[in-house]
Amino acid sequence: MKQKNHRLNSVSAGTEAVMHVVLALFSLCCIIPFIFGVIISKQVLGLSENYAARIVPLPASTPSLTPPTSR
Repeated sequence: MKQKNHRLNSVSAGTEAVMHVVLALFSLCCIIPFIFGVIISKQVLGLSENYAARIVPLPASTPSLTPPTSR
């Protein structure tokens, strides 16, 4: 007698391919707006390479917080 190879909770290859395509399209729909948002915000704010957002900020000058000098 021939035994069929059955797996529990299995789906056909065609269904699995369709599920992969749907998940790929869903992930693109989530990632692309985020990328566009970053690109557009940099263009709108006019950030150049010199003033771009940095992980480590440039040292800040605080002339208004320095104590007054006596004359």
